[in-house]
Amino acid sequence: GYKQRKGTFKIGQYAIKLRAGKPTAVGILEGAPGYHSTERVGGFVDAIKTASNFKIVSSLNGNWNVDGGNKAALDMLQAHPEIQLIFAANDYEIFGAAKAAAALKKQGLILLGNDGDTGAGLEPIANGEVTATVNTTPFEMGRQTMQVAMDCLLGKYRGGYVETPTVIVD
Repeated sequence: GYKQRKGTFKIGQYAIKLRAGKPTAVGILEGAPGYHSTERVGGFVDAIKTASNFKIVSSLNGNWNVDGGNKAALDMLQAHPEIQLIFAANDYEIFGAAKAAAALKKQGLILLGNDGDTGAGLEPIANGEVTATVNTTPFEMGRQTMQVAMDCLLGKYRGGYVETPTVIVD
């Protein structure tokens, strides 16, 4: 599997490059409380803390789904119209944020997700509805899983965690 915090740290670095020193009000869509939300949000926050131009003005639970992301983003954008960037702990929440931005006619909002869901996650990026996502490379996860299985069967597996790569897709 991939390391959650490490993957979202990458998209935080991507955000820093996108904003190039410009003051940036940030909204965060967390997942329901737990390990995955903590790690994913934590990686992004760790990255943007290295740039003095970022300020988190809102962080709400998007409940890991489109409807939750939509509702939270509507609340967030109405309470903080200065938000220029939203990071979500998963792609479904950022799809909800894209719907909220469209409903509020908010132009130029940077929308960053996590998961790189090849079925649903990459199309909104290609269509310009979402800016980027952390692609967790599920094909590569499967390939490495099969390699570990073969290594186990052949007595070659040394044990331990096998990390798969992440890439930013924009």
